[in-house]
Amino acid sequence: IARILTPIGYDELNNEDFDNARALLEESLSEARLANDEIAVGNAILGLGNLAGRQVDYETAHSLIEESLAIFKRVGDLPFLYIGLNLMGVIYSDQGNYNTAREYFEEGLFLAQEVHDRLQVSLFLRNLGDIALSTGDFDNALSFFEQFRRLIQDTPDDFYLNMVFFDIGEVARFQGNYDKAIVSFEKGLASARSDNWKAT
Repeated sequence: IARILTPIGYDELNNEDFDNARALLEESLSEARLANDEIAVGNAILGLGNLAGRQVDYETAHSLIEESLAIFKRVGDLPFLYIGLNLMGVIYSDQGNYNTAREYFEEGLFLAQEVHDRLQVSLFLRNLGDIALSTGDFDNALSFFEQFRRLIQDTPDDFYLNMVFFDIGEVARFQGNYDKAIVSFEKGLASARSDNWKAT
């Protein structure tokens, strides 16, 4: 039951129906504990941490997500561990605590590299590029985005390739290199249009 309730709770969270999301995730957590399903327990707690972060209750978010990370590390569930590390990094980044955000992204990157998870490596590199860009470290931002581009350029899903053109364009824009920025943005837009992907 818990593994059915939690995805529904996440859907409600994404729809910003926070009351229903909380009710579903709390019910899921209760069912998971009764079933002694540690992964489901961790996922429900992670969802509640995500909810707390969305409601700007950062102290609760940190506590819940750390609890879920401990569970995922104990049972060795890498996919959920990646999600939790990424979420914690995003929340700290939203708070402007870029050093701590970087630590979570670097931990995720290390784990993904250890098991040669190419997609997750690329996504954590992009996150680190965002941190570098936010802190004005443009050279490292460009380096991370270029590494991200090299890893995803052969993927059949061009969604990420579209993103990286905009990422590199943003670095150029912040550096005042507007001609380069326009070229990169135009590449991203052309690629997105060819994929019928609408950037928001």
